[in-house]
Amino acid sequence: MSIGGSIRGSQEAGGRRRRHYARYVATVSACCAGLLGLVGLSTSAAAGGTTWSVTDLPYQNSEGGVPFAPLYSIGAISASDVWAVGRVSGAPLTENWNGSKWSSVALPAGPCSVFENTCQLTGVSGDSAGDVFAVGTGTINSESSAGFVATPLAFHWNGSAWKAMTLPSGLSSTALQHVEAFSPTDAWAVGITGSESATVASAEQWNGTTWTQVETPISTKGSLAINAISGSSANDIWVVGETSTGGYRNRQVGSVIMHYNGSSWSLQTVPDNSGLIAVDALSPSDAWTLAADGSVLNWNGTSWSVKTEESGASTLTALSATDLWVGGVVSIGHYNGSSWSTTPTPTTISHLSSATAFAPGHVWFAGDSVEENGDEVPVVLSTSNG
Repeated sequence: MSIGGSIRGSQEAGGRRRRHYARYVATVSACCAGLLGLVGLSTSAAAGGTTWSVTDLPYQNSEGGVPFAPLYSIGAISASDVWAVGRVSGAPLTENWNGSKWSSVALPAGPCSVFENTCQLTGVSGDSAGDVFAVGTGTINSESSAGFVATPLAFHWNGSAWKAMTLPSGLSSTALQHVEAFSPTDAWAVGITGSESATVASAEQWNGTTWTQVETPISTKGSLAINAISGSSANDIWVVGETSTGGYRNRQVGSVIMHYNGSSWSLQTVPDNSGLIAVDALSPSDAWTLAADGSVLNWNGTSWSVKTEESGASTLTALSATDLWVGGVVSIGHYNGSSWSTTPTPTTISHLSSATAFAPGHVWFAGDSVEENGDEVPVVLSTSNG
């Protein structure tokens, strides 16, 4: 399993945004940094008359050379507090939106600061401005006889600074790839772990003090990717991914999905076998998932069914059963509860990997853009209000 395969469907929480949205309704110059740091802005009319802005985020490419700086995950705490994470060459990248501009936020010095490392953050989620989690993986130069060592990464934002989290010893380097936070004492990180006999979906739960591994029902002798997590509450969580057999010819792909009811994880089924790459849960009777073939599926509390197909789609986010956004390099689609409308994605976008929404008019897609000079820069596609 490649890390790239596991991160392409990163997707933020549904239920948390709905709680923020309820409060929202009730109360109804980025700069150059280091060698390279570009901020650009263009607009494009989108589905439903929505205006979208494309913003190149600031970053510092301390390693020099041609930068590789994609975003892998994005999550909204409020309309003026959004986090996006990824990498810039071999270093983790964290970006924050404060309501008026995006800024790079430094991580604490640590293993990823050592020369010749390759670290990346592939998941971010927060339940408040002072409780945000970011997870990922790194290949660390131990500067010893051990050489390069693969390790999982987890950081916590307390409202003023990031701090590295202590992880259980022996945890697989790919065990923490996507994260969903419900409270300071309840968060989940998912990924994969493996042995010679099988690759298993891993689930680690944070109780406010420690991470604890929880058994899952997904195990395969083939390749396994866990692509996204989303929950409407701590008792209603969905995790999606895919399995595949080896080789190029006659390669078999299958969709995997599991659900947590507050006490245990169970394996579920969907009417699609192309692999699942994104998920967003609104309530126990309303959740959405996106398949690799572009199928958009809905959970009604009893079963999953295909609602439409968006060719080239790579991520989705939902605010309600009548306000769903699906994005990809080809187009951005919107569902209003009865019909779908689409608009072409701005041509400056090379890839969209994740999406999040806080309220109508506050929707964000994160990804990257390949510039004419070959630079791959972090980019956010957002509605005009955010």
